[in-house]
Formats: sequence, structure tokens, C-alpha cells
Amino acid sequence: MLSRQFKLLQPLGFSLLLYDGYRSPEAVQDFVTWASSSDYSQKAYYYPTISDKKELFEKGYIAEKSSHMLGKTLDLTIIPISSSLQAIEAQSRVLSNGDEILYLNDGSLDMGTSFDLFHPANE
Repeated sequence: MLSRQFKLLQPLGFSLLLYDGYRSPEAVQDFVTWASSSDYSQKAYYYPTISDKKELFEKGYIAEKSSHMLGKTLDLTIIPISSSLQAIEAQSRVLSNGDEILYLNDGSLDMGTSFDLFHPANE
């Protein structure tokens, strides 16, 4: 399925970049455990407007049963063929609704928000 998209992007100087695919049940459980913990160290990067991590479940950003576990969900983006992933550079960005986020620039094509941003702008 992705070969068609790749063939369309390649003449334009772009390629596909796969961030995430299959997740084992253990990996999903680790994610659920993290989301249930009191560790808020990544809040500014991934869920800046959510005050309580319980909302990650309520809003559907994190699920105890992920379609990634079935191998039928991919998280991907577009990257210029001439580029490679770079060390992440956090850049302040104000969204059209006024929310301020950190955009995590990794060298991929700018899609408006970072990969895995738990915010309505990324839905």
C-alpha cells in the first residue's frame, strides 16, 4: 500500500519516514504505565495543554488496547530524500487557537505539529 505513495513522492524529492508500527503488548503496557504515573517530565513536549495525564485516556490519545498491537497502524511522515533525521530541536510555536507548544524539529517535513503531540491540532 505504501509503495504507491512512495512512488508519488520520490519524483518530488521526498520519501516516507516510519516513526512507529507494530507494538508488542508489553510495549503498550509500558506506555499505559507511563501515562498512569506521576512522571510529568515530558509534559511540555508531548501534552502541553493537558493538566492531568488521566485525560490522555479520556481524550483517546492513549488506549490500553492499541491498534498498533495488531500491526495495522503506522505513524509516518514525509522527509526530503536529501535529508536525514537530525537531533531534535525544540522550537516554540503558537497555534491558530492561541495554544503555545514546542515543535520538535527532527528534519522531517513540517506538518504543523510534532510527532506524538497529544493535542487536538494533531488529530
